Amino acid sequence: MVQRESIQAALFASSIAVIGYIARTLIHENLTLVGPHLKSTCQADPLTFTHYAPVDRFLCILVVFFQRALDDYMGLTVTRVLLGLFGTVQAIMAIEGSRNGYSRYHIMGWFMFWGMLANGITIAVVSSLFWMPLFVLTSRLFDYNTKNGNDSPLNDDSVPTMVAPARSSAILISLILAFGVPSVLMTSSLVAEPDSWLSLQIISGWQFCPIFIHVLYTALTCILTPLLKDDRVMPLTGDALTTNAAMVTSRKTTTSTATSISTSTISRTTMMTTNESDATDQLEEENRQRQRVRMAQSKAGVEQLYLIMAVINVLIYYGSFIQTQMDGVHLKDSLILLATKTIPAAGLSAIEINQFFSAHVLFLDLVVLTITFGLWSLYEDGIMVFIIVAAGTIVIGPGGMLAAYALYRENRIQNPENLKLRGKKTN
Repeated sequence: MVQRESIQAALFASSIAVIGYIARTLIHENLTLVGPHLKSTCQADPLTFTHYAPVDRFLCILVVFFQRALDDYMGLTVTRVLLGLFGTVQAIMAIEGSRNGYSRYHIMGWFMFWGMLANGITIAVVSSLFWMPLFVLTSRLFDYNTKNGNDSPLNDDSVPTMVAPARSSAILISLILAFGVPSVLMTSSLVAEPDSWLSLQIISGWQFCPIFIHVLYTALTCILTPLLKDDRVMPLTGDALTTNAAMVTSRKTTTSTATSISTSTISRTTMMTTNESDATDQLEEENRQRQRVRMAQSKAGVEQLYLIMAVINVLIYYGSFIQTQMDGVHLKDSLILLATKTIPAAGLSAIEINQFFSAHVLFLDLVVLTITFGLWSLYEDGIMVFIIVAAGTIVIGPGGMLAAYALYRENRIQNPENLKLRGKKTN
């Protein structure tokens, strides 16, 4: 079974990596259409953000690219939906990297690294070419070991799928404050008018959102960990285990003292062993129950995060749709033109053409990212779930459907009933 799952994981990871390579090539080819314009714009009118020339040159290209895409009507609409999906993907990366199955030094837990890399080479390429294959190959046994592990029930860290409630809460708050708020400011005129100096500064600052997210997440985790600590479900370790061992030793001493003859000694020794075994079994069963409660708390925290992400994405999706209808835009025709890279009208200026091509690149980013995580649902839960995800992507949007699927998946992999299957400590 494990060997079969290993082969399936390797095949899926390879397939997704191939999709990622094709996406990288396709996006790079389309970036060459706007690259010369971006470079010439930054050379003619260089922007200053950090006062460090190499960084400012790179930031200028990114900022002008986003500026051009946001100045295109469909580009702005696509960007809003893409950012909602991007936020959900970052939530998944952060949650999966926070599970007990990974150490804090494992690359899958570096969601700041993945976020910054995505801002440089697109989230679609990062997810399909790097993150998804690595995640599938490194986490494929988490669910299996949660249900069938032989680790001591005294150690909650031996349950790979658990996520501390403090972490899931910190991830949600940091994503909303350090990613959601800057994204709203970047894609609206609430604070700055389009193409103004302040709007360019907001776009520049948005490029560093993954760093802001990580800093805020780290601080919130330190604050929330003691606040959300529940002593009722903490594993019996340290003093508790010492006390239990002392009780067993006391029972052993009392039993041994009461022994006076050889025949009685055998009987008392048997009784001592039975009592010691019963005490250990009782302790382990108590901790198994505590593990089940902790998993229920862990699952509730993660599900709350995904539920909120789903609601936010649905609001973005339908809000964008309603806005296009109010503006009299033929959404279907506009998306076809954008997807096929067909310039919508003759006589457009060079800037308007580059706006359209920049929007096309972000549209490709959105499509590839949607396909990547749609195929993930196929790998994880089969064809029927994949069909539902595909249909739901159209109905409630890619970000909303991905969050809904992640919530469904969490209910499967963090089912407290699974812990009843775990073997007892073998040593």
